[in-house]
Amino acid sequence: MNSTLIENLLKTKEIGRQIVFLKEIDSTNLFAKEITSNTITNGMIIIADHQTEGKGRRGRTWIDEGGANILCSLILTNLKSTSLLPIIAGISIVESIFECTNLKAECKWPNDVLLNKKKISGCLIEQIGNIAIIGIGINVNQNNFGDLTNNATSLFNETGIKWEREVLLVNLLNRMETLLSIYEISSSEIIDLWKKYVTFIGKEVNISTEIENYSATAVDVNEEGLLIIRKDNILQTLTAGDVSLKINL
Repeated sequence: MNSTLIENLLKTKEIGRQIVFLKEIDSTNLFAKEITSNTITNGMIIIADHQTEGKGRRGRTWIDEGGANILCSLILTNLKSTSLLPIIAGISIVESIFECTNLKAECKWPNDVLLNKKKISGCLIEQIGNIAIIGIGINVNQNNFGDLTNNATSLFNETGIKWEREVLLVNLLNRMETLLSIYEISSSEIIDLWKKYVTFIGKEVNISTEIENYSATAVDVNEEGLLIIRKDNILQTLTAGDVSLKINL
């Protein structure tokens, strides 16, 4: 990953203007947590070529081939709210993929991005005091997913083309800054935009929690980013930390 190229292509005021590049790290989110508060700036980004202990939501392992993907953590400070950060990240990922490749990905609540019904990206939001860390992984040029072949994909696997990770990342960061500015004014505008990139609203989904699995109808997502479902003709609201959602195809 060429940090100089990223800096030259960026159009942001703050997001991505301070870059920490690591050849290999256990996890960019873990690294971000260890940075002392007096050295953090809003929009600082940690980028790695390879992660050995990358994590997704609910402790799942994120597997990557070194030098093939986008693996980064964006640090934000003093946000009025963090509830829609997974949704903002999802929109940014979908739109940057389309801008660079013309491929139409879709958002899956709460924090995944799918391409041709396979996972191509995900994010993990963590918060320490007034500091939010957005960990993002995008499968760009990875070819082999082992046991996850039926569930995961990459831009390379979908197109047969090796893509410039720097260009995709710059598009992502530019879009993130724009959406964060909108979020400061209107959460409903963010939700409405996100709904353009989802296909599961109104459909039956499988929901997995720590204690049970069940089917329900996905009804909506509210302005706090919570999923509204209908189960046994009763509306319920679910938080992202509670569930894993599988869309019935």
